[in-house]
Amino acid sequence: KRSASYRAWLDDKISELRNTKYKSDTTLGYEGNYVVKLKVIENELPAGYIKDYLAYKGTLTVIKSVRNAAAKEDAYHNYIAKAGNHVYKKDVEQSYTNYKMMMSNAVSPDFTYITVDGKTVSLKDLRGKYVYIDVWATWCGPCKAEIPFLTKVEADYHGKNIHFVSLSVDQQKDKAKWTSYVKDNKLGGIQLLADQDFNSDFVKKYNINSIPRFILIDPAGKIVSGDAKRPSDPELRKQ
Repeated sequence: KRSASYRAWLDDKISELRNTKYKSDTTLGYEGNYVVKLKVIENELPAGYIKDYLAYKGTLTVIKSVRNAAAKEDAYHNYIAKAGNHVYKKDVEQSYTNYKMMMSNAVSPDFTYITVDGKTVSLKDLRGKYVYIDVWATWCGPCKAEIPFLTKVEADYHGKNIHFVSLSVDQQKDKAKWTSYVKDNKLGGIQLLADQDFNSDFVKKYNINSIPRFILIDPAGKIVSGDAKRPSDPELRKQ
């Protein structure tokens, strides 16, 4: 329960079995690794604390990170049918509810965060236009690699029916670093800092556990996509 070295060894062993005895599901690309890893946990580990914990974490990963809808459904229903830990079960149920919300054209969860200039902005304040949200952080290399593409998209859509929001999940202790980065690089759009980084309510409701992540919301405040195309993807403009 407390040995980091044991957890690392066990993770390596599960990955080894996934890649040899079970073979990864190549039809899902890299994400298939998460699905097959769950199968290894289910079939190879004895019942008990470790299996319960890893099945819980693995199911959350599939729900949050795998894009294939059937894989998400299978992982969720298989877990719920066997879940014994009520805390883990409740957490998985919440993540699944969040996922279904994003798929149902529901009204987006709201947020109220502070801009780089110290003003308060709520998502509801932006109703009437589309909202494209970039969830990023100053420490995230892939996030920063998207910024030039985002700047170009912002310029091309300037004056049109859309707001561009960059929502940083930098920690509050790094607020000065975030402020300096935004101002030094003259970043455009609406620049916001989440109140509790990855533990912020809005971030958790979108099941965000890795960045960059992009969200598209329509003028009525409804979710168009909880995992929208990246600025570097030409398909974004079609979307």
